[in-house]
Amino acid sequence: MDLSLEIRPFTPSDQTGVVQLWGQVFPNDPPWNDPAELIRRKLSVQPELFFVAHGSGRILGTVLAGFDGVRGWIYHLAVQPEARRRGIASGLMSAAEEALRAAHMFPAASISSPPLG
Repeated sequence: MDLSLEIRPFTPSDQTGVVQLWGQVFPNDPPWNDPAELIRRKLSVQPELFFVAHGSGRILGTVLAGFDGVRGWIYHLAVQPEARRRGIASGLMSAAEEALRAAHMFPAASISSPPLG
């Protein structure tokens, strides 16, 4: 992983970068997953489970985690295509899993999107 990479909780100043990333990585997301609306909803429920990877002055990745009362879930794990294969997704998953464990919200299950392309 790039030493200048920072994995941290989402902040409002990250919104533009996250929206751009999701538009690129999830171009066929259904309308109910509008990035700005998804961010708004996540910030109203378990916002501490929304992480970004920041490096080179921009958002390079994201992960959303959640807890439904039974198990933890992982959503919107995304990494900029040109930044893949550098451990960013692994770092984001570790942050999400650690946060779920700390809140006694584990084990996690993941939701995967169909392959693009």
